[in-house]
Amino acid sequence: MEPRPKLNDEMKLAAARKLVAEMVKNGTLEIEGDAELYAKDVAKHGTSWGDGYELAKALDSHCHWDCNLMIAEALDNFASYADSEVVRAEKEWVTRCAIEPPYPLGTRVKLNRSGEAGILDEVYTHGHAKYCVKIDGDPQAKAPTKSRRIVNFEDVAPIVAAAVPA
Repeated sequence: MEPRPKLNDEMKLAAARKLVAEMVKNGTLEIEGDAELYAKDVAKHGTSWGDGYELAKALDSHCHWDCNLMIAEALDNFASYADSEVVRAEKEWVTRCAIEPPYPLGTRVKLNRSGEAGILDEVYTHGHAKYCVKIDGDPQAKAPTKSRRIVNFEDVAPIVAAAVPA
């Protein structure tokens, strides 16, 4: 099966184009020349986890931008644009690959990354191919909080109960 889309250079450039266009439109960024060059700079140095200040420092240092506080604040939106590109790609992936939940609700599972165990409580409706997992021993899992861990379908494995000798 085709793997879940991850943020790649193409997605970063699409996000950067949208961000640069917004910055030019609202007057935050005055550019000389081709906006595509600015978008390529942002895409090269932008990350899905960084903030606008870090991105502004990288653009100042490596691309000879002259960033001010307004630019740094606007660059803060890059992670959001990048996340939107990933969500769009995940939605297309789910449709193209006909992704369905691999395990029924109520299945006991182990989370691959943390090793925690829990119960598949529901399919997450605000994302793509994700479960809400009720983690064993989580004091916030009971009402009224009803805390759940949101986990990709592929990041859980069923816990098979050991057979009891007869």
